[in-house]
Amino acid sequence: MKHLLIIILSLLFFPILSFGQSERPETIIIPVSSMGDVSDTRKQILQNTLENELKTHFRLVPQQKFEEVQEKVFEELEYEECTEDQCIMMIQEMLQVENVFHLQVIGEGSDTQLSLGWRTLDEKRNEEDYCEGCGTRELRKMIGVLVEKLVGGKKVEPEPVVIVSRDDEEELRKQREEELRRQREEKQEDEEDLKSLSVVNEIFQSRKYNLLGMYVSSYINVKNEPKRVSPYINYLSYDGFGIGVNYYHLDNYHYSTNVFVGYLTRITKTTSDNSTNYSYLDLGKVSDSTSSEFFDMFGENFYVDVSFNRNWIYKKWNFWLGGGLYSESGSGTIITSNEIIKTSFSSSGPLFDGGVDYNFENGINIFMRMIGALYTSPITQEVNKQDYETDVNSSIKYNVGLGFNL
Repeated sequence: MKHLLIIILSLLFFPILSFGQSERPETIIIPVSSMGDVSDTRKQILQNTLENELKTHFRLVPQQKFEEVQEKVFEELEYEECTEDQCIMMIQEMLQVENVFHLQVIGEGSDTQLSLGWRTLDEKRNEEDYCEGCGTRELRKMIGVLVEKLVGGKKVEPEPVVIVSRDDEEELRKQREEELRRQREEKQEDEEDLKSLSVVNEIFQSRKYNLLGMYVSSYINVKNEPKRVSPYINYLSYDGFGIGVNYYHLDNYHYSTNVFVGYLTRITKTTSDNSTNYSYLDLGKVSDSTSSEFFDMFGENFYVDVSFNRNWIYKKWNFWLGGGLYSESGSGTIITSNEIIKTSFSSSGPLFDGGVDYNFENGINIFMRMIGALYTSPITQEVNKQDYETDVNSSIKYNVGLGFNL
């Protein structure tokens, strides 16, 4: 009989105990938001305290699960629809969780206001407290009081509070909505960047040729020799257009060949006393050939090169350095009221090559290239029908243009 009584009592009370343990509802705890003088460390401490206080009344939804669902909400809602209320309601529906708690912390100097909100599918409740000169320890105790006021089921005498304008609450709401929008935009940008990088990386892996069209500037600096030749040309500048092709060999190397034609755009005449610059932009301004300001200029050059280069790829950027061979020929003439100076050159030799290009998903790339050519032959200058040979100090080429990967 005694054993039968024990069995009956167990059957009666076990369901009640089990019911009490399993009936704790689930809740979401949104990360603490703040405004004003609130450190990240204090926010995390208060977040931990809030979780500890609520877990005696609720089963807490894991933070990772909350964040995963939050990302899905960002993906489904349009930018204008992603308000705080709308996002939280969707998160509740996806998780099938009725309760949401959110702690707001407003700090100004040593003064702090805590506002704890409890939202269900049917209503929203809020309790707040204010403390002057409180540290984190006192704020932790205040959280316990706020939780008891909302869900503790016992009467807690309110302490004197300072009424804070509802403008602060509205400002916090706007900040949270803006944060949600910012997170959504950043996620979209990251996804778009990853997709774009993936496409460009496929181009890098599969390309064989890069067809080039370019604008070219070529500069030739002549060695100063005013004692031996006076006057003479010591600087020539040519601008023009060219075409080229890169052939990619293995993963990190490419061959390049380019050809372009340029026309004289600037020339410098030097005497033992001074130097005078002439530009094609000033041609025709003075038509009187007897005037000291009159001048005419013309000339062109032809250039071709072949080089072998090492590539370095970073995201959508491709950098390269290399060397090769070139061949260049050209001429330039400056006519003034009292003299004519002509120059001509033809040289071939080694070059140094370097540049960078930026690649787009459609296969197009923009590039910039610099070439340093080592002149092995002097240039010939005819000064008033007398020929001289002068050496070249340097020859630099700059290419800017568009390419298309095949």
